[in-house]
Amino acid sequence: MTPQPVRRRTLSVNELSRVEGQGGLRVVVRDGNVKDVQFRVYEPPRLFEALLVGRSFTEPPDLTARICGICPVAYQMSACRAIEDACGVVVDPPLERLRRLLYCGEWIQSHVLHISMLHAPDFLGYPGMLLAILRKAGAWVAITTPALRSAAAVNQSATESAAAGCRWASGSSTR
Repeated sequence: MTPQPVRRRTLSVNELSRVEGQGGLRVVVRDGNVKDVQFRVYEPPRLFEALLVGRSFTEPPDLTARICGICPVAYQMSACRAIEDACGVVVDPPLERLRRLLYCGEWIQSHVLHISMLHAPDFLGYPGMLLAILRKAGAWVAITTPALRSAAAVNQSATESAAAGCRWASGSSTR
């Protein structure tokens, strides 16, 4: 009996869209069995610390809130806590409870944003949420509003580019 050649396929998605941060996925399949899966979501260094050197102690909460458009409160509160720790400030329980409420509001907002803008397009079969909104609103919006038409084209182009980044690498000619 002649041994069958080992059939190996690798799916590499170097840049995943619709994740917070940057991500990638690699799946190795050998003889029909998944042998290795690597899922990476990483944040590149943003180096905001350098922007804070020489600034007034009152500025970091506002500057650090710009690190992330989805979760500014986390960065803002971290800056406040760092300043309080450096100055020996102890925050009273009522203020701690207000901060906790602020965090909870951000979590709700972040989840709604994440679900509606990052996941819903896939579940609803749209390449992007902006295109879904335009389709729902009707073609006249896209035709009569150049800014929306341009934004939809950029969204569509980015989605197509991300899809093109997904490729099969195989030792055989089959997909």
